[in-house]
Amino acid sequence: MQFYCTDSNPYEGKSMLFFNSNACDAGDRIRLESPVINTSGKTGINVSFAWYESEYGHTDSLTIQYSTDKVHWTNVSTFMRYNPDGGWKTKSVMLPVGAENQDYVYVGFLFTSAWGFNCYLDDVNIRSIFPQMSLSAFEISQHSITMDFFSVYLYEVSLCSSVVQYLIF
Repeated sequence: MQFYCTDSNPYEGKSMLFFNSNACDAGDRIRLESPVINTSGKTGINVSFAWYESEYGHTDSLTIQYSTDKVHWTNVSTFMRYNPDGGWKTKSVMLPVGAENQDYVYVGFLFTSAWGFNCYLDDVNIRSIFPQMSLSAFEISQHSITMDFFSVYLYEVSLCSSVVQYLIF
């Protein structure tokens, strides 16, 4: 079970995240975790992204989560891969109040395989809606994944040279 970066028809830019759910057993899960985000003094934390849906996705899914300690994760919203009206769909989720005004917040993207036809994620943004913040982006080390499409719009977030971690369940 792995994440890959691929350039095969991304939503935008040159690459997107690919989770090989087709090569996994049904029920296998893997989480992509953001670097730490400081939301002190921030409200209205929004996660938006592009998610590829199709009629061939079975019940593969993506669950948006957050944590303040990387141990306890709170599920926020789940998105199914299956959609008879397939293609790239933009999604947006407001994190609960518990993710606001925190020194340490992590956003998790929990992929669950149903032995479908893989999962594709692109154009991920994490923003504080009130007020609008400036852009900071991060790069991933060669031991993990490369995601030049992931950006964070939270003040005082310096994510350059950070490593995205993922956990296999």
